[in-house]
Amino acid sequence: MVATVTTLDTRRPGPTVRQAVDTFLDAPKIASNAHTLRAYANVLDRAAEALSSPPRRA
Repeated sequence: MVATVTTLDTRRPGPTVRQAVDTFLDAPKIASNAHTLRAYANVLDRAAEALSSPPRRA
């Protein structure tokens, strides 16, 4: 097996966590069921907030 090394291009930022969450929640399979949408939105919104905010100092 041969390993492949990929260099990341940091000059072109990818989607943010918030954009990724919103795109997922807009998917027809998720958005079509109110219970699933509410459950996923609750968890993913909290995760996006935690990942997007700067670390807290102790």
